Amino acid sequence: GRQSRLKGSSGAVLGLGTGLTIASGGSVGHEAPTVAIGATVGSVVGRFFGLRMRRQTTMLGAGCAAGLASAFNAPLAGVIFTVEVVFKRSVGGNIGTLSVFTPLIVAAVAGTFTSHAIFGERSELISPGDVEGDRLLLEMIFFLALAVIAGLLSPAMSRVILFTRELFDRFERLPQWVKPALGGLGVGLLGLLYTELLGPGRGIVFNALNSELVWQVAIGLALLKIVATALTIGSGGMGGVFMPSLVVGACAGTAVHALASLIIGEGVSQPAAYALVGMGAYLGATLRAPLTPIVMIFELTGDYELILPLMFACILSSFVAGRVEKDTLFDLTLRRRGSAGVVDGEDDVGLMYSGHVGDLMVLPDHMLRLSSSFEELQRA
Repeated sequence: GRQSRLKGSSGAVLGLGTGLTIASGGSVGHEAPTVAIGATVGSVVGRFFGLRMRRQTTMLGAGCAAGLASAFNAPLAGVIFTVEVVFKRSVGGNIGTLSVFTPLIVAAVAGTFTSHAIFGERSELISPGDVEGDRLLLEMIFFLALAVIAGLLSPAMSRVILFTRELFDRFERLPQWVKPALGGLGVGLLGLLYTELLGPGRGIVFNALNSELVWQVAIGLALLKIVATALTIGSGGMGGVFMPSLVVGACAGTAVHALASLIIGEGVSQPAAYALVGMGAYLGATLRAPLTPIVMIFELTGDYELILPLMFACILSSFVAGRVEKDTLFDLTLRRRGSAGVVDGEDDVGLMYSGHVGDLMVLPDHMLRLSSSFEELQRA
């Protein structure tokens, strides 16, 4: 965390573990591990070149920016995510300097170019086209309702994941390798109900953005996706909650669209518009960071018509989620591992509260007094 010392081997294990988890049908995404691997690369490179600690932290952030940018093909979102989420808006008390921003931008652009060179043109999210319904101002009520739902559902998902993890931890007698197998079995049984629950869930998002998802199915999928993700992560599977968050958000948006259609009637925007706003709102609530999903979804769709409801929804959902549960899933996980000092404060003061001065004191080998002899002075 604060020490910026991440082992290269841990990044390799995370990459391999995430690949195996997703390939076997685990309900997680590869985006968060890609960010973590980028951070590891940045930290290792910083140490290799013997950079001082502040520069090492900047290099770690550059790795994060490159990781997210390459995962989503969104360089701006990579930079904003690093500043807003990873650095908590401050690096050594100051984020606004070019010395910090420049490496983030260069790394994010390089990551996007590299991803583009390997995978070609990718459009994770598609624009819903004309979203300005005849009654867009009236619809804002439903977009705000969607934001509140996302703000309440996201902390609930975090709690379910932590509860599942604690449940698996209680089975101390079981070998470690059995736990992911049990989680996989649970996800597999859910997959019998609906195949798209297996894996990250891009098929669900695709259907939602093509307005092909029935609202009754969407509600069921949102709840089951939370359970599947909790089973995968709680049982020890490797992966992130970026993609599952987008899936649940898209399903929530589809369900709210059905409600808007029922009340407003004709002239309501397409379900795809609600799905996109739902995705942004849910991701904003998960990260407690509204700017990242606003920039990301705008960058991926290139659709300016959605920007107003998207901004409102992301900011409101982040606020609601913060009131329901102060800490994000990442903070709660760190706290559970005993690293509370890292997340309690946004600066080094929080870290200082986590220990005592006595822990840092080193007993000297030789004590000198006024009455010390010449031999004692030599030894010291």
